[in-house]
Amino acid sequence: MSQQEILIIVFAVLFVVVVSQLIIIRARQVLHEWASRHGLEIVSAKMKWVWKGPFFWTTSKNQVVYRIVVADGDGQHWQGWARCGGYWSGLFSNEVQVKWDD
Repeated sequence: MSQQEILIIVFAVLFVVVVSQLIIIRARQVLHEWASRHGLEIVSAKMKWVWKGPFFWTTSKNQVVYRIVVADGDGQHWQGWARCGGYWSGLFSNEVQVKWDD
């Protein structure tokens, strides 16, 4: 393998890592803005890569799904699933859909 080929591979891997991190940062930003608009505080948010709960069959590759726990102003905790981004527009959209646990 030539030095040029190695350099191309290194840049490709670096590009994938940087883009992945930007997606994660943007998804968290969208989720936190949604929580703030609704007077909620995020207690925990775990990104789900494979099992996406109630959004499993309807989520595009452009969207990010979280398992969330939030607290309201009274301190009551709520658990559910949050999907960030639009189906086609992905994280260019500030859209968040939430399905709460029963």
